[in-house]
Amino acid sequence: MNRETMIKKIIGETAEKLGFYYKGCERNGSVTDYTFKSRKESDYEIDQSIWIIIFDHYMEGWDIRLTLDSKKRVEGCNLIKSKFKEGFSGDCWYFKDEEELKEILYLFQNFLEENGQKIFHDNKLPEDEVRETNERHWRLYQEHETLNETYRKLYGMEDTKFTAKLIRRISDLLMEKKDANYGDVKELLLGMAAIYGDQLIRRRGGEWMWKDDSKSCIVKGMEMYSYCIMPLYTVEGYWKRKKDDYLYLLDDFRNYPTETVI
Repeated sequence: MNRETMIKKIIGETAEKLGFYYKGCERNGSVTDYTFKSRKESDYEIDQSIWIIIFDHYMEGWDIRLTLDSKKRVEGCNLIKSKFKEGFSGDCWYFKDEEELKEILYLFQNFLEENGQKIFHDNKLPEDEVRETNERHWRLYQEHETLNETYRKLYGMEDTKFTAKLIRRISDLLMEKKDANYGDVKELLLGMAAIYGDQLIRRRGGEWMWKDDSKSCIVKGMEMYSYCIMPLYTVEGYWKRKKDDYLYLLDDFRNYPTETVI
């Protein structure tokens, strides 16, 4: 049984009961995302997701993460008791073979059955907040060039050659504001998302795109190492985690797991 079939079989029925459908899997470099999406009744209902993410490991084996994404992001591996070791990629577990993967998926299934409904219900955004989020994504799509230029100049980030240094600077700026109210940092987050997306394209190729089905702004690469990233989601998610780990942000810039990003 391949991994996608296994995930659909073990997680699918529970996800369906929670109001989710299996959208599919997508591989971005060293990362494979298996995504379940909520069934929305209107464009202004929040887009909720269950992500099972598998990372190719630098050594033998893999890392796996369960993310419940809504108003807040909940990392399942941080809440489930298990024998599995913490993975290299953060908020995840390490597994070495398909038997361990199967065991982990049943732990995920049990967690979703016991906690999924409450987590997604409690984190459902009101309509006006969903509308604002959609508008912010649209603004980033429309104004990313101006935002990128403005915020690079404002924070002395005009050097595009050294990606790791740039991402370290973005991380530092976000962590300096980690205790601020969202309303006080949302313009900064938008500017950092524009820089993040611009640097992705400079390093990995690709282009800015608008996804009408999810009302989101993405950067997508179609070269040998394809990828699809939502810069605003990534930057805001990092700020909300309040955890200083710039390598987490830098991972999107790798075309393969062992690549060194300078």
